[in-house]
Amino acid sequence: MHTDLSLFYKILVLVEDQGSITLADLKPFGNVRQTLGALGRLEGLRYIERNKPDGGEPYFTLTDEGDTALANILESIPREGKTWDGKWRMILFDVPETKRTVRQLYRLKLLEYGARMLQSSVWITPELGVVTRFREAIAHTEFADAVYYLEADMLPGGQMNIRELWNLDKVEDEYKMLFQAFKQQVIRASKADNRTYLAKCMMVQLALTMRKDPQLPADLMPRKWIGLEAITWYGKLRALCQ
Repeated sequence: MHTDLSLFYKILVLVEDQGSITLADLKPFGNVRQTLGALGRLEGLRYIERNKPDGGEPYFTLTDEGDTALANILESIPREGKTWDGKWRMILFDVPETKRTVRQLYRLKLLEYGARMLQSSVWITPELGVVTRFREAIAHTEFADAVYYLEADMLPGGQMNIRELWNLDKVEDEYKMLFQAFKQQVIRASKADNRTYLAKCMMVQLALTMRKDPQLPADLMPRKWIGLEAITWYGKLRALCQ
């Protein structure tokens, strides 16, 4: 896994950290073409805004959309462990193959919210919040009435392989590489003049990695799950921002 943060997010964090930036502030990023491309994507998404003062150099500021985007990313970092009521939630939908766009939308939303497919068109999650978010997301779609929700203390067929279903081995490897990189990056950041910016970049990288972590209730996760170390790292990075 490549542990460095993408140019897109580096620029977004820089604008948030500095309040405003000019094109000259982007020179340290090097490759002009890639930098301008990332800047253009940020403008296209309305995460940043170009300001053109009369006779002055253009500068860029963070928009409300950009601030919200960063806040949503950082929400991936848990502040405390989750508890479980012992119930599994099953989401079933009966959407014709001819409506592939709708089927794909449902699948992508379920994956985004942390559910996993147990079998064709049958998805599971231990969290009620996932069901709530999914209901809201598809409420106005054509086949919202063709989606069914069930709760059960046990799943059909008995036990399942949590590690395999949520691909925990891959997530664990990514955490290990990220935390190893952080050990050196934190030392360098603590001595740098722009330590706040560097710490914020690491916080975003941490949050983006945690989006791949299902963050299931502790009862379902492996003992001593490495993902719990993310909370400690978050505290260290926040301290660097002080």
